[in-house]
Formats: sequence, C-alpha cells, structure tokens
Amino acid sequence: MSERAAGICAELIRRRLIPRDELSEIEQDLTLRDEVSRRLSEVGLSLLERPGIPFWGVAIADVFRSTETLNAELDVRSLGLLLYLWLQLVAPYFYREQTPPEHLNETPLSEEALLRELPGGWTKSGLQRALSPLRRLHFVETVRGEDAVSAGPMLWLAINHEALLQDLRKDKGLPKALERYLKQEQDRVSAEDA
Repeated sequence: MSERAAGICAELIRRRLIPRDELSEIEQDLTLRDEVSRRLSEVGLSLLERPGIPFWGVAIADVFRSTETLNAELDVRSLGLLLYLWLQLVAPYFYREQTPPEHLNETPLSEEALLRELPGGWTKSGLQRALSPLRRLHFVETVRGEDAVSAGPMLWLAINHEALLQDLRKDKGLPKALERYLKQEQDRVSAEDA
C-alpha cells in the first residue's frame, strides 16, 4: 500500500476532478494507477478517465450505468435535464464514434433554447434550480457572459456512454435531439460536397 496512492485517492475525493497533467504519474505508472483504482473501488468509488478527456475524476461506482439509475444528489427533474444535455452535447460524439472536441465545452446551449425545447413546461427559475446541482457536480459549466451552458468534465466522464446508447437503441428510442443533430450533420456534409 503506497503513500502516493493514498494521497492521490484523497486528492481525487477532495477535488472530484483533477487535470490529467497534474496526475501524469498514474498515466505512466500502471501499478500506481491500478492501486489507486483498487483503493477507490474498496470504498465504492470509481476512477474515471476517458481517452481525449483532459481530466481524471472520481464518482460513486456505476452511478450512471443505465437510463434507470438515479444519482442520490439529483432530483428527477435535474436528472431528466442531465440526460437531455448529455443527448445534445455529448452523445453525438459517441454515437458517431468521434473523438471528443479539444475544448470539452466548445458547444454551448442557450438557456432560451432549453426553455423552448424541453418538454414539461419549464420556467426560467425552474431551469436555474435544476441546473444548480449539475453545475456544482461539474456536469455543466456556465458560459461566461451568456445565458448558456456547456458540457462539463463529468458529463464526459461519469456516464457510461456505451451502455446508455445501447439502452436507447434497444428501446428503439434514439431521442429526437440526437436524430435532429445527425440530420443536421448529414445536411451539412451534403452541402459541403455539393
């Protein structure tokens, strides 16, 4: 049991997200990385990483395994908003097997668009209440100077994207937001080719 692994675990638990360049040693030392992962799993946590995402993270193990799993810190309204934001901002990259963008938050979504497109009669104050825990948990970030949000690191790291997409495909419910995005991309590519 190494002191360094214990220190890394404590720092991950304290901060929840750490830029990759601050923990380059667990990228290079697989034994240390395995020990950190093992120690976190012993207390019910998972070490989160994904190629192309410039952060290491920690979350409760298997929190977002499927569409039916609830995070204890989110109410149903915030969880629904989280799924919608994931579908708009992150899922298209995984569905099309593209690498994440260099800047994870490069695609903002205005609050006005959210209010217009979200089903269920959202109000501005209700949207702000639902976004508050998502910001605190680093699922979304506020776009400076705008009434907009973008994908935070945990939106990329903490969700089992492959399992969630598989659930959506299995239920033949690939959401309209994703279908609309794919249609727009096909139209854009067709226009470029013409």
